[in-house]
Amino acid sequence: MSGFVSTGDPLIDALLAAGLIGPFVTYSDVSASTVFLYDYLLTLSMEIDLIWRSPWNVIKIIFIIQRYLPFIDTCFLTIYRQLGKLTIAQCEILPYFNGFMYMFGLALSEILLSIRVWAIWDRNMKLAYFQAVLFVIIWSPAFYAMYAYVSSLRYANPPANLLDYRGCFIVDAKEYVLWSWVGVLLWNTVTLTFTLIHSFRSYRAGLVSGLAAVIYRDGAYFYVYLFIFSALNIVFTTTLQARI
Repeated sequence: MSGFVSTGDPLIDALLAAGLIGPFVTYSDVSASTVFLYDYLLTLSMEIDLIWRSPWNVIKIIFIIQRYLPFIDTCFLTIYRQLGKLTIAQCEILPYFNGFMYMFGLALSEILLSIRVWAIWDRNMKLAYFQAVLFVIIWSPAFYAMYAYVSSLRYANPPANLLDYRGCFIVDAKEYVLWSWVGVLLWNTVTLTFTLIHSFRSYRAGLVSGLAAVIYRDGAYFYVYLFIFSALNIVFTTTLQARI
């Protein structure tokens, strides 16, 4: 438990040592917000040309909501929960908004990716119905898992020797959020599988143009990227809990 001053409370010291409270979590959240803002600025010109100047439709609305929701749930609420001077009552309420908006934005992003899969399958209606039913089956428990996780959070006032501590001081949490990431992992597995199946069939039939090859390649890379990060979230959730 080196690297911090002992509080005299074994539980609090274990939480500090595991990095579940204190500067490490704050630095991670600030870093995530910085990366998001950097990515936003990199792609802003393309967004203006390809999205803002296009006709309004359902896909455009979904894109804009999921594009700008992180400014609230990641760049504001998460940082505010880490750095603001909050009461225990405020800390108990804030994660419900934060957790719902996070899952809602994530679900909208996955809907866009699912529409992409449906498009490369020539808008097959059987696939559309299958995706819709499976989405409800997978994402309903994922949303509930986030709700259960937020409800399990327990807060306390910081120890007296942590006078400069800001944000919500969490002293207990269940692993329910793990199942939210399992849901994301399952859905990404489904979308990746359908992308690979269609790309394999198209390559065998010699029907892949240059544009289609890029769509298949970049789509597969992106789904693999999401799969890996969902798996890492599961690993970090279980291993950090185990350390305390």
